[in-house]
Amino acid sequence: MFFSLSLGVGIIITYAASSQSNQNLFKSALWVVLSGILIAIMAGLMIFTFVYEYNGAVGGGAGLIFITLPVMLSHLGIWGNVIAFLFLIAFSFAGITSAISLLEPAVMYVCETYHWSRAKATWSIAGGISALGIIIICSICTPMADYLTIGGKTLMDSIEFLSANIIMTLGGLLAVTFIGWAVPKNQLQQHTAHFFNNIAFTLWYIIMRYIAPLITIMILVAVSIKFFTGEDAVDFIFTSLGL
Repeated sequence: MFFSLSLGVGIIITYAASSQSNQNLFKSALWVVLSGILIAIMAGLMIFTFVYEYNGAVGGGAGLIFITLPVMLSHLGIWGNVIAFLFLIAFSFAGITSAISLLEPAVMYVCETYHWSRAKATWSIAGGISALGIIIICSICTPMADYLTIGGKTLMDSIEFLSANIIMTLGGLLAVTFIGWAVPKNQLQQHTAHFFNNIAFTLWYIIMRYIAPLITIMILVAVSIKFFTGEDAVDFIFTSLGL
């Protein structure tokens, strides 16, 4: 959820800072969330129905995209190869557009703080990320895999977990905590007055102040338990209680 909606990494906040003052941010966010959920459900139904049809191994992330789906599509013969090729091309474009969004918070910060040109900031940050990415990729390739491990896990697995589960979730927690507890309530009312009435604002404010931080903390605890123990949070709790 955090990854697909780009939450907790500053992208949405950076885009919002560049938006018009009278833009209906709630309506924009609603369209993004609802379309994301709908597309995710459709993709899940198609992908996993196809995987189960051919008794494929169900996984997530890179394994699903680069291993499971190509193997499953190979059952369709030449058309499967064509679909796999087109899918990976589309996926590469998705990666490029995502990279632009991911770069924007750092680029904007460097430009505003150190007065660099956008071209200089973009190429410098992209170069540093690419160098780090090469090192991470080497952690799943022999013979470097034996040296690039953390706690018995490859550097790729560790970075993937930290970025997708800990860093993004923690960033989301800090964001909702800042909005709910640090920003004065009257300022929030002023910024949202053109799309929130009093009732809607009160409900949204309660969610941002209490409900969203609580749910985010629960997610953070659950993924941490999963990573360090290998068990689901519910199973871990019942096991710890002897139930």
